[in-house]
Amino acid sequence: MNVEVSATQAAATLRVKSKLENGVIRPPTNLELIVSDHCNISCRQCNHASPVMRKWNATAEDAERDLQCLTGIYRAKYLRLIGGEPVLNPHLADIIRVAAKADVAEKLILVTNGILLDRLSDDVFAMLDEVEVSHYPNVGLKDAAIEAIRLRGARLGTGVRVAKYPEFRYSFSSQLLRDEQLVEKIWRGCRIANIWGCHAVYKGKIYRCPQSIYASGVRQNACDSKDGLALNQGADFQQILLDFLNSSSPLDACRNCMGTNGKKFSHEIVIRKGWSGDLDQPPEEMIDYELLETSLAGMSEIDDCRVVIREGKWSRSRFATRLRRIKTRFASR
Repeated sequence: MNVEVSATQAAATLRVKSKLENGVIRPPTNLELIVSDHCNISCRQCNHASPVMRKWNATAEDAERDLQCLTGIYRAKYLRLIGGEPVLNPHLADIIRVAAKADVAEKLILVTNGILLDRLSDDVFAMLDEVEVSHYPNVGLKDAAIEAIRLRGARLGTGVRVAKYPEFRYSFSSQLLRDEQLVEKIWRGCRIANIWGCHAVYKGKIYRCPQSIYASGVRQNACDSKDGLALNQGADFQQILLDFLNSSSPLDACRNCMGTNGKKFSHEIVIRKGWSGDLDQPPEEMIDYELLETSLAGMSEIDDCRVVIREGKWSRSRFATRLRRIKTRFASR
């Protein structure tokens, strides 16, 4: 199907860009810090390709080095620690301590499937502003376990948000999309690129889109993305970073990615050996063209595969959050 982009549609899908405010880059929403690649479950079309990624864990030194490059020049609403499954990282407690000290976001959030959350000690759990539990069907996380996480958060002063993902959309194809016009349309119709403005830090680079880290390497079982910008502390890095984040060009990864306009299907757990086989069909067959046309005409912020089923209120004011982080910094000296 050919989806034409009219002038009206182009205007309707103007991107929400990062802005320079009071000397600091303010992205539309959040920054993700990838702390692990592998996961303890294997979701079909996982948009971080975790079922086929080699085992890798960030260290506290990695996190400190990368976040220091952003301190003082970039500040997001949320810093989300994510994977893979971040709780599999044996260095996670130290990474949380580093992230709590870093002044790159207003809130610190751990995103987890919740299955292994008992591994996190109370003192580290309490350093988080929020724990977001991604609840997938048929992975063994019972309602009683979710309630226990919520009660733990209430006891420790950490917000808890639980979101169900009963459905996924196709994310990746191992085949290249060679229609340049369609690549442009996928880019312009993608919520990640145009509305959410979700950036990611991974192995010394920052990315405009977390999925772009993995899209070009889905068949090779390795990340060979060309879409990252190397982090550094140069005097001119802030302007270079702002220009990079606000670039109007599609990503190289868009040739293997459906963005947020893939066809929808019920969530499935698949065997790891068979995960890549699902990526073999042409990307043209994975696209939801009706949704793409709607997105080009104007899109909502809502993720239609995500349903929040329980949300713990923020238990800290902004002042209290700031005070907690100041105490954390002094305690580490």
